[in-house]
Amino acid sequence: MRQTRRRYQRGCLRNVNDRWVLKYYDLDGTHRSETLGPSRGPGKITKSDAERLRDERMRPLNEDRRRDRHKTTFDDYVARIYLPSRQDPEAQHARPGTVNAQVQRLKAYILPVIGDVTFEDLEQTDLVSVLKAARARNLGREMLLKLRSDLTQILKHAFGGRYLDHQIWVGLDTVGAQTPAAEKRTISLAEYVTAWNALEERDRLAFDLVMFIGLRQSEAFGLRCGDLVENGIRIRRSWYRGRVEETKTAGSNRTAGCCGELRQRLEAHVAALPAHDANDWVFPSITLMTPEQPNNVMTRRIKPALEPLGLGWLHFAVLRRSCATRNRERGRDLDMLAYQQGHDVTTHLDKYVHPSPTALAAGPEEDYSDFVECRQRKAK
Repeated sequence: MRQTRRRYQRGCLRNVNDRWVLKYYDLDGTHRSETLGPSRGPGKITKSDAERLRDERMRPLNEDRRRDRHKTTFDDYVARIYLPSRQDPEAQHARPGTVNAQVQRLKAYILPVIGDVTFEDLEQTDLVSVLKAARARNLGREMLLKLRSDLTQILKHAFGGRYLDHQIWVGLDTVGAQTPAAEKRTISLAEYVTAWNALEERDRLAFDLVMFIGLRQSEAFGLRCGDLVENGIRIRRSWYRGRVEETKTAGSNRTAGCCGELRQRLEAHVAALPAHDANDWVFPSITLMTPEQPNNVMTRRIKPALEPLGLGWLHFAVLRRSCATRNRERGRDLDMLAYQQGHDVTTHLDKYVHPSPTALAAGPEEDYSDFVECRQRKAK
């Protein structure tokens, strides 16, 4: 069965044997050629006239295709066009794990609401209904922002393919912001000592790599024994949802600094492993073929140990945020901190640094003390 060509086409105009020849695909997908006129001799037509004739010939074909595209439903477009383009390994749009997470969000929250709506009927109120339905399920603000981003990506893709005539995603910037952001918690050193004492050495090391070195959990569990280099830890991969992948960004490829005692503990841990060649994992699973899954570690060993202490809320994201916040409060160089954690300075400040009220009060306290001192001098 011939597949109908749905793309917008301009037509291929060529000068062949002193004739202007137009090649194009018909509505049924058949490849056709037409002679528009001579390019030389009696009755010749210029190139600009030939281009005008080409445009006139292609206009009704493209308009029919556009009407046909407008009748495409949202879920059909996502399954047949959008997702294959995202999952193309040569396109390298995103890591496979990131694409799989987007697929899960589409199936759970977006397609059940607007999947059967055609593009000609799709309005911004339908997009708002997706986010309202998500808010009704008590999803956090971060998830709402991801859903809004998913909608925007798909609609921009459809607009570029002429399935949409209007940029209906514009104006969604404030939708979803009504849900208050969840509290970004950090952990104090005293609380961390309590948690640390309750864990096994293997899990302590994983926590310490995030808390003090600033690694992502996927980077910590993606370490091989050969990544322990002189005075540092080499980050070249991540272990994300059961896949060994490249690091999250190009800037995440780095050699992070490591303190002496933690380095010694890591070396002792590696030496005690059943397999500790350069390509073996620092935190191997039972099979030794893959690393442990961070979520399994949290669920099976860490949370049961921490919940009796009232620290069941602690996870790797809290540790990484605490690392960034503590170093910022101590006035350490921003560029070095951002490099250590594998992102840029803006991301470091916007996403990870959440100063404590005590640290925030230091500035006002100093200013008010100066005010009191000046007031006392004037009173004399």
